[in-house]
Amino acid sequence: MVPMTALRLLAVVAFVLAAVSLARQARAALAFGPRRAEAPARGAAWRGVLYAFGPGLSPWAKESARAHPLVYVAGLTYHVGVFTALGLAACAIVGMRWPGRLGPALAVVFVLALAAGLGLLARRVRVPALRAISSPDDYASNLFVSALVTSGLLSALAGAYMPSLLLTATAVLAYAPLGKIRHCVFFFLARVGFGRLLGRRGVLPHPAGGGTS
Repeated sequence: MVPMTALRLLAVVAFVLAAVSLARQARAALAFGPRRAEAPARGAAWRGVLYAFGPGLSPWAKESARAHPLVYVAGLTYHVGVFTALGLAACAIVGMRWPGRLGPALAVVFVLALAAGLGLLARRVRVPALRAISSPDDYASNLFVSALVTSGLLSALAGAYMPSLLLTATAVLAYAPLGKIRHCVFFFLARVGFGRLLGRRGVLPHPAGGGTS
């Protein structure tokens, strides 16, 4: 069995490499710079950014979420489980221990997240339109992250499984710059660009009763 010290070091190295790689990718994406706006501003860019990260993320502001509310909830649940698992891995890296009474609550979070993730994977396989536009990376990313959530579940139930959590966290971090998991960075860049553009144009925040897709 690999010593915990070595697993902690491996996870830290994976995190540093992922952070550096994702930062370089983000810098490359922003290297072209914003296009100069020719038309006069009709609104405030910062208001659009606030909307994009606030009300603009709500299900009633997104047409796709309104049409598929269960998918929206499943996605949120899945992400909560992922961040919780990464949080537990971070605690293990620095040698922190969480109160044992939190184990059952964490287990519930992980069970729901795993069910949501596998449900989204099954939907991708089952729905012809989704299957047609899916790449191997879509499936690999889901499986990597689902393995992380599974390891989080096992670790919440029994501390003996903590090494598996560190290993899966290392694998997810190593894969992050290579596949769609990189959206953990590009999501924020895209929302900022979206909010700034439409905020400046006065489109966002939109009037009450409107919506964006």
